[in-house]
Amino acid sequence: MISQNTSAFANSGATNIIKAIIEQAFFNLNLMKKKCILLAILSVLTVTAVAQTRRKPRPKSVPKAATTTQTATPSAEVAGDEALTSIKVPAKKNERAENSMPTESNETTVPQKKNTQVNGANKANAAASQLPFNYEFAQPKFYITRVVIEHNAQGKGKITFQKQDLSDSLTDPLTISDKVLEKIQNLWTKLNLIESTENYQSPERNYAHLGTMKLRRWQGDMVREVEFNWTENQTVKDLTDEYKKLTEQYLWIFDMNVARENQPLNSPQLADRLNSLLNRNQISDPKQMLAYLHEVVDDERLPLIARNHTTKLIQRIEKLKEEK
Repeated sequence: MISQNTSAFANSGATNIIKAIIEQAFFNLNLMKKKCILLAILSVLTVTAVAQTRRKPRPKSVPKAATTTQTATPSAEVAGDEALTSIKVPAKKNERAENSMPTESNETTVPQKKNTQVNGANKANAAASQLPFNYEFAQPKFYITRVVIEHNAQGKGKITFQKQDLSDSLTDPLTISDKVLEKIQNLWTKLNLIESTENYQSPERNYAHLGTMKLRRWQGDMVREVEFNWTENQTVKDLTDEYKKLTEQYLWIFDMNVARENQPLNSPQLADRLNSLLNRNQISDPKQMLAYLHEVVDDERLPLIARNHTTKLIQRIEKLKEEK
């Protein structure tokens, strides 16, 4: 019994000690929490106080600087300089405002620009009317995507064409031989495009994939343009065929000039091409090319095979001339 009492007493004493330790620990924690809260409150108060003390001098500095410059006495040299600068600044602003004001001379320049645009359009129309006979062919999918021929009644003008492998269009002077020019002029006169109201596009056939053609005729201030890809009008057919032959002739000369300057090895192929064009009667006036073909024969930069072939083409064209 005594041993049991002592053990119970010991157990109760141990539990009391543990409870006391736990209570002391909780008490210490509460103190720590209270201290942390107090420290946090103090830090917030100090921060706000510092912020207020820093913000206070800022609004005071601005009026002080302004008052010192405005109330400076002219007796001091520095103050005098500041007074002069303060007077000059608004003067510059007033000068800029006066210069930016629209004057009568500036207002008169606006209609002058408009007049120049109108005059430019009139000049373009006048230049176009000096080349009153126009032909155009366009097909973006072809190697030659666009061709424009413009000429006057004397057969002088220009040819402009665009190739797929070139970004810019090319323009060469154009001279139509007398024999071909007479034929073209007769066709234009027979067509009488200005006074005609006929639609030359075939109502039954549409061959847009083969390209679109345009004929444009200027007569004084009047102009008429027709567009078609196939026509039943025989006069229009004959006229466009003559312009197609002119196109083939001048394109061949352009390609041969390129070969003579930069690609002489292409000249034999070009000679074969001219032979094929002559066989199909697709050259406007072979006789007109004789002088240029003699230059090709005498050009030592070209291979001998191309020059010999060109000599045969010259002989062929001269025989055609004798037969006619």
